[in-house]
Amino acid sequence: MSLHPVVGHEDFLSSMARAHERTSLPSSLLLHGPRGVGKQRLALWIAQLTICERPAADGPCGKCGACRMAVKLEHPDVHWYFPLARPKGVAGDRLVTALEDARMQALEDLRAEPLYASHTADVRGLYFGITKTIRRQAHLRPNMAPGQVFIIGNAELLVPQEASPEAANALLKLLEEPPGTSRFILTSSEPGRLLPTILSRTVALHVAPLGTDLIDIFLSQQTDADRETTKWACELSQGSIGRALGFLPDGQEEGPLESLRRQALALIEVALVQDPGQGYELSLSYPSAGARSLIP
Repeated sequence: MSLHPVVGHEDFLSSMARAHERTSLPSSLLLHGPRGVGKQRLALWIAQLTICERPAADGPCGKCGACRMAVKLEHPDVHWYFPLARPKGVAGDRLVTALEDARMQALEDLRAEPLYASHTADVRGLYFGITKTIRRQAHLRPNMAPGQVFIIGNAELLVPQEASPEAANALLKLLEEPPGTSRFILTSSEPGRLLPTILSRTVALHVAPLGTDLIDIFLSQQTDADRETTKWACELSQGSIGRALGFLPDGQEEGPLESLRRQALALIEVALVQDPGQGYELSLSYPSAGARSLIP
């Protein structure tokens, strides 16, 4: 399955296309904005633009071999990295391999189902094993395109404390002077959490929320949810497709954000009743991390 088309952000796309046409597109970008507004999809569009064999004035052609591979997440010179759950019971080189295997599986899942909610319940990070893979890949020659493109999603989840100063400096060096014609595109919904040295080595571009009319059309065309549910999700979206998807059912289960909303309402109800017994009973339904401070 191919990636869904970019929704909205026409001015952003036009400015990127013009910069590429003038060969003035920065080699290290930081796309920042609210969670789920399409930053990583835009990063993939920029990657497609830079590897397109016949780019037009308004963006990639969408027809050449490079474009067809890019929208299927199959181009060998477009590398998409994102936070992962840390594999258990492995360390050192085995951890690096395990993280890369997990990324490959996640990409395979995205090829099958490219839509995903912007919220996940499990703990994820961009661990040092991932940055080691990026550094190693960046110094290899591209397979097909003139250069490689590295997309690092949710870059605020980089875990610098695991890395030695030398390794951290090496990653920063990649951003400052990408090898050959490589490009780096970072995305973040919390740029204030990024290291100042990373901020200083990237050109920051803000990605604005979408209009609810665009989100409504997208959900109607790209999901099987009924009209009442999509309308409800749009009202809660805050201009974010990823957030809207989080309120839609996931198969037989409720969406992750709908689950959080329901839990929040239950907590408010218990707090208003001020019954220690009910608070204790509710706390037992949470895992240990989620139950802290619930007992009066």
